[in-house]
Amino acid sequence: MNHFIFLYLDAYQMQIMPQQDGTKQDFIQAFHLSKRKAAQYSIPAQYKAHQLITIYFPWEDSIIVSSSDPISIIYEDEILLVVNKPPFLLVHDDGNGNPSLQDQVSAYLYQCGWPHKAQACHRIDFETSGLVLFCKNPFFQGMLDHLFRSHEMQKTYRCLVKGKFPANIKEANFSIGRHRHENAMIIHPHGKPAHTQFQRIQATPTVSFLHVNLLTGRKHQIRLHCAHLSHPIINDPLYGQIEDDQGLMLQNYQMEFVHPLTQKELVLTLPIESRFDQAWRKRVHIHAAKPTSILDLNKLEKESS
Repeated sequence: MNHFIFLYLDAYQMQIMPQQDGTKQDFIQAFHLSKRKAAQYSIPAQYKAHQLITIYFPWEDSIIVSSSDPISIIYEDEILLVVNKPPFLLVHDDGNGNPSLQDQVSAYLYQCGWPHKAQACHRIDFETSGLVLFCKNPFFQGMLDHLFRSHEMQKTYRCLVKGKFPANIKEANFSIGRHRHENAMIIHPHGKPAHTQFQRIQATPTVSFLHVNLLTGRKHQIRLHCAHLSHPIINDPLYGQIEDDQGLMLQNYQMEFVHPLTQKELVLTLPIESRFDQAWRKRVHIHAAKPTSILDLNKLEKESS
């Protein structure tokens, strides 16, 4: 985006000034527009350096509001919205009328008078909590999708796993395929490459606290890799076992990326959820020789950074 200077941007139009001569195809490539998407906008066939270009964003008339539930907004600007998803909530509508984060975000934007549909740029599992990024304007969807495809979006998770996770395990490189008969994934030599990095924050005989980075984005990647290493995530209904009603102990707590328009680095971070601390204390307390000396997760995390 260094080829353009942004002069004005709102829900209805964008004014930019190119820094060099170009063509419509150059413009399409810069904004990662598909041919179908590009056809919806009046893009000049050719343009000169320092020429004012105005792109008008059409209204969307078929916005349906089906939720009144509030959302926890972590960051918002004219093109993107990042929200904190609680556990036990779908990101997208599953077609069965179940509540979804997508519905909640759409309702929020509608109430704000925003004329476009929001679209989630990635998924986290129904049982997983944490950060989810939405695109607020379909013109910029391709740019945000490119962040994920090019691995320029770094996501870091917190999780609690069963047992004492070995300190020498720093990564997992096990290909992942789809289970033929169940709604689950399996480790398979002919599956898609899956690369996960681990940082052990603290480990006890019964439970370990990890930070996890995804270098690829396969379905159930962290859950499956942890289980394959014999340390399933606590309360994983597919790859471990449910021990209580506190939900899967997996949180997408940090997203780090360069904003595609401003080129400024964004680091969005969530605090540790109280349910993680409760789960940690419950499992450590049972086997701790000195329960009063048990450190909380916030302190462990700060000491490891």
